[in-house]
Amino acid sequence: MSKPDLVYLDVFLHSRTPKGLHLSRTGDLRHAGWVAESLCTLAMRGEVQALATMPRWAALQAGLIQTRAGEEQPGLFEGC
Repeated sequence: MSKPDLVYLDVFLHSRTPKGLHLSRTGDLRHAGWVAESLCTLAMRGEVQALATMPRWAALQAGLIQTRAGEEQPGLFEGC
């Protein structure tokens, strides 16, 4: 994975299971999303705040970031 594919986000850790992390950017549980623990590295900054490193696509899928203006999303069925 190349560096441009990674994002570094300040997050709040709401819960942790053996396979996943429930994270949000604001601390609001209503805006939290799940990320596979195998895809994310957390550097804890206290009890619930952390710096998360993960692939851009995982952050998008969890709703932690949004696509940039003008950025195209690949079509699910392109090339079929």
